[in-house]
Amino acid sequence: MSRDGKTHGDSAAVRVVRPQVDRERRLKNPGRGWCVYIDAFRAVVEEGGEDDSGFPDSRHYWQQMDASGASEAADVLYLRVPWSALEPQAGRYAWEQDDNFATLVEGARRRGLALAFRVYVDSQDSYRQATPEFVRANGALGRYGEGSSADLWSPYVDDPVFQAALAAFVAALGRRYDDPGEVAFIDGQGLGWWGEMHHLAIGSTDSRSPTEAVANVYHWITRTYLSHFQRVLVGIQYGGGTLALSDWALDLGAVIRRDSLGSPRWFGDEDKAPLVAHWPKVPVFAENCYHHLRSRPGWWQGDGFASVRAVLERVWQDAKAVHANTLDLRVLEDAEQWMTMAPDLVKDFALYSGYRWVLEEATFPADLAQTAEGIWVEHQWANVGYGRFPGDRHGWEGHYALAFALFAKGQTTMAERVVELPEVPISQWIAGPSYRYRSWLPLPPAAGGKPAYLLAVAIVDRRTQRPVVQLGIRGLRQVGGWYLLGEISRSG
Repeated sequence: MSRDGKTHGDSAAVRVVRPQVDRERRLKNPGRGWCVYIDAFRAVVEEGGEDDSGFPDSRHYWQQMDASGASEAADVLYLRVPWSALEPQAGRYAWEQDDNFATLVEGARRRGLALAFRVYVDSQDSYRQATPEFVRANGALGRYGEGSSADLWSPYVDDPVFQAALAAFVAALGRRYDDPGEVAFIDGQGLGWWGEMHHLAIGSTDSRSPTEAVANVYHWITRTYLSHFQRVLVGIQYGGGTLALSDWALDLGAVIRRDSLGSPRWFGDEDKAPLVAHWPKVPVFAENCYHHLRSRPGWWQGDGFASVRAVLERVWQDAKAVHANTLDLRVLEDAEQWMTMAPDLVKDFALYSGYRWVLEEATFPADLAQTAEGIWVEHQWANVGYGRFPGDRHGWEGHYALAFALFAKGQTTMAERVVELPEVPISQWIAGPSYRYRSWLPLPPAAGGKPAYLLAVAIVDRRTQRPVVQLGIRGLRQVGGWYLLGEISRSG
């Protein structure tokens, strides 16, 4: 068959492949799923028994997460930690110096969990000064906190000494972790209370208005993270600062990071509306409002919930309403509550959060003429997940594609030809419709004899041509992440 679709002596026989839909198997795919946390705030550290570094004992942490079942349900280990824990001394980083940190990360890798980070700099409610002491010693200006944090110093976020030091740290973080094979996403801001971009400490006394000062800081920190993470998704805390600033960051390709899910006060219909308005252009990486559900019941009871189960149902419903790609099992106490009080909700989100792609049908020739230059393949796809694949956002844009491969029969270790189809808009697949395409696949030059090929399909990282996404289907044999569709023979 030639590319114009005309036959040249090839057989009319075709293969039609319709895989079974798999609605039970949990798929660990990038950019989606449940997150377990290392959450280094004052209450968390006091209750979790962390050492002075703020990181839990790696052996104890993974033993508990495994026992709860949360590490099996999760896709991401999210580290929300103070800058000072990652760089206690200038140029000395936890990922190079801290053996316990290294084994925590290795534990995630062995369980198939990607990493995610939020590095916060404001000491409010932190168990320690969040910005390293060497930054203050070098002349950065700042102020002390409020309430239980009155003895902890935080920098003015527009201070040039602070900004230079933080920019150097983000550059180092990027050099180490700008790797989509290891990191799911980075929170690309981390300023203000809890790293959520509010209560920003501004020290400027010049003629700029406070609004201008906040905007300048917002632009600086967002661009800093975007510039140093070119291969990893970068999230922004939606609504921090102003909606206009958040929307500016989304226009640069960031994804939405949004907390407060489940809260009738902080995540009502008016809070959901702007997130839904951005859908499906911008995916949402979400977080529950409530934590320490067992030891702090007054919090959710005060918001009108009668039980932990009622809280978790509201969170799950909100996640579906805003098409969330991720959600938090969070720290051990909360993960145990999810796993015991709402295993059905955990399973549902594990299966359908973000994207779950199904190959509904593929049609291709069963045999063709010895002189055929290629084949046409018709293929139909669906997304049965809540959200979508963020392959068109900053860091991922242009790097992932649907691809077909041709393996010589009996030789499935290396494809003779891989044909990427970047023109197929996989990031636009959302739940509801089916997506049908007709694609031309050039064949390798005909060799002696009558060779046969195995046709395979996958979603690949274009930089490596390796499959990176598992499909929600059954009945097709896999080789190296490729789904084998069937044999194509040359005849005549």
